[in-house]
Amino acid sequence: MNKKATRRYKSFLFLMTILLIGALIFGANQFITLEKYKNEDTVPISDLIEVENQLAGATQLLEIDKDWIQNNDVKSALNKYSEFKSQNPDLFSDWVNSRIERLKDLQGSSKDDELTKLNLRTQLREAEEKISSLSIQSDSLQLLASRKNQQFKRKADSLSKIINQQDLQLKRKEDVKVISFRNDNGNLIHYIGETRDGLANGPGIGIWNTGSIYRGEWINNKRNGEGEFVWDDGAKYKGEFKMGERSGEGTFYYVSGEKYIGEFKKGLRDGYGVLYDRDGNVSYEGNWANDKPKQ
Repeated sequence: MNKKATRRYKSFLFLMTILLIGALIFGANQFITLEKYKNEDTVPISDLIEVENQLAGATQLLEIDKDWIQNNDVKSALNKYSEFKSQNPDLFSDWVNSRIERLKDLQGSSKDDELTKLNLRTQLREAEEKISSLSIQSDSLQLLASRKNQQFKRKADSLSKIINQQDLQLKRKEDVKVISFRNDNGNLIHYIGETRDGLANGPGIGIWNTGSIYRGEWINNKRNGEGEFVWDDGAKYKGEFKMGERSGEGTFYYVSGEKYIGEFKKGLRDGYGVLYDRDGNVSYEGNWANDKPKQ
């Protein structure tokens, strides 16, 4: 228990003690007065009035004490005791004065408590503001850390991608070889590029013994995927290949200057396509079958 609480507790005990002593004194006075007039036939009016006044005053003081004890309203009790003293200056003066002094002491203690509470509330508000400020700083630091982590992750991903590309390039360099083989038509092809199991697999360049050149994707010694084939006479095809033949979307450049853009199947124009003359004008647009316009 702190000093202020102890002080208030002692004051309360003192008041209760004064209240009990006062009641005992008042009761003793009344008992003596009653004993004085017990065997007499009459009681003086003045004495009777005095006893009644004392009884009324004591009752009023007891009500004030009761109200203060129940409501703990020091200010109200102090006002009531002061008012009683002004109205009854000679009645229970010691009793009333002792109560007024103690209540003033309690009132000062109460003010001290209020001041302490005010200081505590101020400190609490300052602590809350400090916590709020720290929370904002923490959020800012977390946001900054998140951004830094994202930047670091992007850099790490970029470095990882570069490393993977370099590893792939190194692997391709290890896989790049020069081999020679013949295609289904019997043409000899000298190949430089990626290999697997001794066959052309992956990107590479093939040079035919006829002088034609192919640059693009290979699978098991066959042109497959995106690529460009240039004949020895200057004709060129750029587009999709499938198992060694032109198949899918592509563009064929003729030596005459004409150009075909469209679909191919097994090396022939087949499907939708457009044929342009050497000046870039459309000669035919529509469907094709077996390398001929479909009428």
